[in-house]
Amino acid sequence: MLTVDNFFAIATQEEDWHDKEERETTKRFQKLVSLLKQNLLQLQVYRVGSIDIDVYIVWVTPGGELAGLLTKAVET
Repeated sequence: MLTVDNFFAIATQEEDWHDKEERETTKRFQKLVSLLKQNLLQLQVYRVGSIDIDVYIVWVTPGGELAGLLTKAVET
């Protein structure tokens, strides 16, 4: 289990060597993380597998039900 901050750490970290486009992408990811944290309750990230990884972002709705989304990550 990961926090959203941990999962998006690389995407949200601005680097000195980033060009303009990479800085804009970093800012979009920072905004995404901020919106997720502000609007979703008990937000957690689960990674399943290695190399071809299923990533589940899960939260609790205001009604107390679990909700989430699935995405993929590839690590080589």
